[in-house]
Amino acid sequence: QFQRQHQQQQQQQQQNAGTTFGTLGPLSFHNNKRSSSSSSSSSLSLVTGDGGITALVEFTEKEELVNQVSKTARTKPQLISAAGKAAIPVMAALGFALVPSRRLAAHAVGSVVTGVVGAVTKDRLDAATKEAALVSIAQAVIQYGVKDPSASALIDTYKDEYALSDEDFKYYKMMVYVHYLIGMVKYNFMVKTSEIVELAQLRQTLKLDHIMIGEAHCRAAMLWYNETVEESSDPYVFFDSEHPDTMAMDKFLFLSERSLNVEGETMEAFTYEFSRICSVFHLGMGEASDRVSSIAVPFYKTALQNTKARLGDVETFNTMLKKARNTLGISDEVGNYVHMETYVEEMHELLGSVNEEGSDRSFVAFDDAIVHRLKLLQDTMGLLTDKELQDMITKEFGDEFRVRAFNTLKTCIRENKSEEETHAELECCRKDLNIVGKGVGSALETLMTGILNTMVTDCVAFADAVNKQE
Repeated sequence: QFQRQHQQQQQQQQQNAGTTFGTLGPLSFHNNKRSSSSSSSSSLSLVTGDGGITALVEFTEKEELVNQVSKTARTKPQLISAAGKAAIPVMAALGFALVPSRRLAAHAVGSVVTGVVGAVTKDRLDAATKEAALVSIAQAVIQYGVKDPSASALIDTYKDEYALSDEDFKYYKMMVYVHYLIGMVKYNFMVKTSEIVELAQLRQTLKLDHIMIGEAHCRAAMLWYNETVEESSDPYVFFDSEHPDTMAMDKFLFLSERSLNVEGETMEAFTYEFSRICSVFHLGMGEASDRVSSIAVPFYKTALQNTKARLGDVETFNTMLKKARNTLGISDEVGNYVHMETYVEEMHELLGSVNEEGSDRSFVAFDDAIVHRLKLLQDTMGLLTDKELQDMITKEFGDEFRVRAFNTLKTCIRENKSEEETHAELECCRKDLNIVGKGVGSALETLMTGILNTMVTDCVAFADAVNKQE
């Protein structure tokens, strides 16, 4: 009867959630990709954006629904622990108001008759106590969240309260982390940078060391992957980069890389732990790293765009970007590459041109305002050298400069303009496209060679025509 009432209550909550949030388009898309058993909880979690807590709530409700002994152990841990050690009769500890499973009741009655706690019953009570400890740790996180120090203080009391060994206590805290991590991935495949901090805070609350975190991520990977493969009707689900399950796997890899590659951890240890997760997903380290970068780099680009309002304030700009690189795991090399891309995109936006090879750039002209803006962007970013910028601009507009300079030289020669006039017109071509350094000299050398070849070819053709007439 209790189970039926609980199921009816859950169904009513799911219907209410569907009524409240069912009009949101993205939720419908996400739920269509999942099995019916997880669709309702996914909808609610996507709205609240707190999949970790949702997973812990579901776990604790499930444990208390199917295991009344564990529920009693959680409310009276010292009493149950004493019964497990045969300090008092089992039925006296449990109380006749509690009706456990038939098998456990039979063992308990037998223990009372003989006056000795049976071995099977003792094992069952020990298991119930440990299960109750796991539920209590989870509920402490639910009650206080991952930021409140009260959660950590409360969890510390459970070791003695439930008479747990050091190993068991660490294990149960690790399993709470495992359920939390799976919930973050299972119920919302979209990545939020705040989740990196969230996991770090959970780690601190549970006081887990590097080894336990590595084990937790590997165990969570196995549990999530096996469940996802069993639920999916598509055997090629992970080959579709836009499928929610594939995006969830990429999110898991990203969160794992950020959680394992932390200060105080050696690169050898990180490689070992991360490779275990890659093996679970049947991925090589290279492909897994590419998947992580596919998430981290767009986030860094967004951070870079948001900080462009700070142009000119070099210290603040670099401090904000350094924080973003550390959070996302962006190296200086990758950061420099992203800065170059951002510079090129900004340049084309200012010029009104299209950042595509072969596009029309005949109208492009750098005025003083554009040059000043780009110089400010270069100085503030700090990772771009003058040579890198010169090479990049030459690459972008070198072809257009050669076309303009070639036409200018031909016109000057045809109109017999002076050397000073020719130089002045070539300087206008250079300034319009902001070509500087060696790019100008090499381009002009190529142009002069081409023009001289053209003139020689024209002379030969003219001579041939005259000879034929004679």
